[in-house]
Amino acid sequence: MVSVGWLGAATAMMTLALRGLVSTDPIVRVSAYETMHYFDLPVNAPLSISMLITGILCSVLTPWGLIRHWWVLAKLVLSAGLLLAIPFLSAHRLRELTETIPAATEPAGTAAEVLAISITGVTVLTAVTVLSVFKPWGRTRWY
Repeated sequence: MVSVGWLGAATAMMTLALRGLVSTDPIVRVSAYETMHYFDLPVNAPLSISMLITGILCSVLTPWGLIRHWWVLAKLVLSAGLLLAIPFLSAHRLRELTETIPAATEPAGTAAEVLAISITGVTVLTAVTVLSVFKPWGRTRWY
């Protein structure tokens, strides 16, 4: 459930990133990126950490195990990778955009990078959700 919550927040951020990228109105662009910044730490950080913790606890405390099935291991790797990568990739770019757009000096490509990061997050979280539903690939050789 937490990963689906994070997927919802990531989808909202992706929508805001797209709006910021295509808008020609500087006020709309700044508003979109500031709203993304408000989502970034207060919403996404707790959801991502909660997703990792609950995923590990659910896998360790159930018959699925942490390394017994490939789909659980894949979810762990994808979730941990996303948790480590997204904050480092997006936080300073969002700060750059909110500070420079009012002065009409947007760093080249930064808005497109933010959208690409958002699309990547939504794609990985969708893959994690699909893995949870279909549970492909069977058992690992370690169990």
